[in-house]
Amino acid sequence: MKIALLGPPGAGKGTFAQMLEDEFKVKRFVMGDLLREEVKKKTKLGKEIKNYIDNGVLVPDEIACNIMRRKIKGKKNYILDGFPRTLLQVKSFKEDLDKVIYITTKNEIAISRLAGRRQCSKCHRVYHIKTNPPKEDGKCDFCKSKLYIRTDETEEAIKQRLENYKKETEPVIEYYKKKKILVEINGNRSIKEVYEDIRKLFKW
Repeated sequence: MKIALLGPPGAGKGTFAQMLEDEFKVKRFVMGDLLREEVKKKTKLGKEIKNYIDNGVLVPDEIACNIMRRKIKGKKNYILDGFPRTLLQVKSFKEDLDKVIYITTKNEIAISRLAGRRQCSKCHRVYHIKTNPPKEDGKCDFCKSKLYIRTDETEEAIKQRLENYKKETEPVIEYYKKKKILVEINGNRSIKEVYEDIRKLFKW
């Protein structure tokens, strides 16, 4: 199955995509991670992407979609984490998804979750200091690399991200709803409750 997990910042997309990947051994793809990988390679495209990022400009949708298409080429099963996020990406991506999971979350809950989030600097696994803490403070359970706080996860930055999400991504939700492949999941509950509802939807 070809699946996309969508939802506002703090909905838990990364956590649930990781849980699905671990349980079902299905590769997940995160746009931000793919862009960072390209930058690390120091290719011509990587340098172009770095220039956009360094100047605080979003990477053009066409570039993002080309990278994603290249990664999923030939794969029958995959999980897209937070992609596509705009209608321009939907049109440029041009891949038929089997199902889109939309995780709904209240703003106050999203802000609380993101403020306590920590991410692995190497394998990009996501933790939370209260609800999903690492076994050893400041270190990833899997690769033992250092955990960090993203610069866009201050309270002010989070509120702006939520505003941007509403403007950019809600039209994407409506698009997939019209295609009748969208499933809404209440993300205001515990990780265990939400994940159980998500995993029931699929047979890999």
